[in-house]
Amino acid sequence: MSSKIDYTAEEWTIVVRAPLLAGLALTLADPGGPIEAAKEAIATMKVMTAPESDEELLVAVAQEAKTMLDARKNPLDDFRPTTSNVGELVLEEMRKVDSILTTKATPQETDAFRTWLMRAAQSAADAAKEGGFLGFGAVRVSEGEQQMLAKLKATFGIRTADSGGESTGEVAASVGREGHGVPVVDLDLCTGCGICEDICPAVFEIGDDGYSHVIDEYGCESAACCQEAIDECPEGAISME
Repeated sequence: MSSKIDYTAEEWTIVVRAPLLAGLALTLADPGGPIEAAKEAIATMKVMTAPESDEELLVAVAQEAKTMLDARKNPLDDFRPTTSNVGELVLEEMRKVDSILTTKATPQETDAFRTWLMRAAQSAADAAKEGGFLGFGAVRVSEGEQQMLAKLKATFGIRTADSGGESTGEVAASVGREGHGVPVVDLDLCTGCGICEDICPAVFEIGDDGYSHVIDEYGCESAACCQEAIDECPEGAISME
């Protein structure tokens, strides 16, 4: 396993800001208003400071990122692109991250880190609806965001479903496959607190009746947040069936 001492100062800076940049890539893919951008940033920072893996490298990066955020220091540091080609610059940064990890980290750490970056990107994509007019016709993940997610997968060597099968990296870095089945909300237990929607808006939504409903029963296969929503539901109203 690797730790901070195995990386140069420049490499460590690039690695630490990577999860935030992964989320930023989705914001840039389909820029919305300030509210949408804020939701995406919050979702990304939540993932950035809480990796689902206990790999030492990921824990160290998350702790440093949290320390920087608590000190109101921007983890992006001097990464302030000003050109119109900012999306490509972010992808180039992701390629640098992958190269650094491939060289310095263990295969297990590299796979876990790729999973983490894709989770950050997916969380940003799921955080706010895009397009539409006055809230009508908006979609949770826009075409531009879908394209950026595909580009990130290609950057990390993750094959998509239509590429003729899964690579070893995809199996290890599969985003959101926390279990088989579909999520079900028990309306007799649900109180409409909205925690599940905040955590996993691509799958859960508070309806006009004040209760949570599953809006995409197969969304857990693409969103990396279903299990967290299940775990955080205070009434235990959500299950996988």
